[in-house]
Amino acid sequence: MKQLLALLLMGVVLTTSSCSKDDDDNSPSAAVSTSLKSGTWRITSFSENGVDHTSDFSSFTFTFGNSGTVTAANSILTATGSWSTGLDDSQHKLILDFNSGALFDEISEDWEIVSQSSTQVSLRHVSGGSGGTDLLVFQKN
Repeated sequence: MKQLLALLLMGVVLTTSSCSKDDDDNSPSAAVSTSLKSGTWRITSFSENGVDHTSDFSSFTFTFGNSGTVTAANSILTATGSWSTGLDDSQHKLILDFNSGALFDEISEDWEIVSQSSTQVSLRHVSGGSGGTDLLVFQKN
């Protein structure tokens, strides 16, 4: 009976923590969050299934606000959306969700954090439908 109770308790703990935000200050999610809130950023690489689309975004500067808002702006257009970081399916992620335009739909995804530093964030998204892989790199200005 004690083993059954322990297994049930373990299941509840694992279930409730698997999709929660990761507040550990040493996690990749927390490090990316801290880095992105500092300064402005540019996309220096974006590919979908091996096709380079970096030029679609190279003129935009991205600003990640403390309140979870993200703004992408160039001399012609300003697009806004939301961003967050956290742990989902045991992966540290950056979630981007833009509210405007088909162009920004391309990067509105839940991105797995591949690597990060104070000046660069490398991300990957594997499509659930086709299994294709998209890669995105933000570089600090």
